[in-house]
Amino acid sequence: MRISHIALVSSSEKKANQFYRDLLGLKVLRSTLIPVSLSRSLFGVEQEVKAIDFGNEGIKFEVFIADHKEGSPFKRLDHICLEVEDRGTLLKKCREMGLEVLQVPKGDSLVVFIKDGDGNLFEVKEKK
Repeated sequence: MRISHIALVSSSEKKANQFYRDLLGLKVLRSTLIPVSLSRSLFGVEQEVKAIDFGNEGIKFEVFIADHKEGSPFKRLDHICLEVEDRGTLLKKCREMGLEVLQVPKGDSLVVFIKDGDGNLFEVKEKK
């Protein structure tokens, strides 16, 4: 298992660029818009959300640009993405342990999240 990326929320693109690009020296790898249907299904957020990937050969941050004040649903965007050898076996074990598994179709594939016992969110991808 390895960490694929860490997803965090920033209140503005300017602040995200200042920290991840200017301070940490990471490159902007891509910028995308998460459609309402996907942000609703995965995070309970009823709007399109911009995401910027910052990274280098050793680390990748997926930064959602959104208002994330206390109590805001945007705080639910924070997660860690894990790459595992066998996602099916891990998900079976999660269900056996009573942990929440969320699977949402995205094109021809599934986006999969699990929650630990405290509600922390983990995206799970299978290693390629």
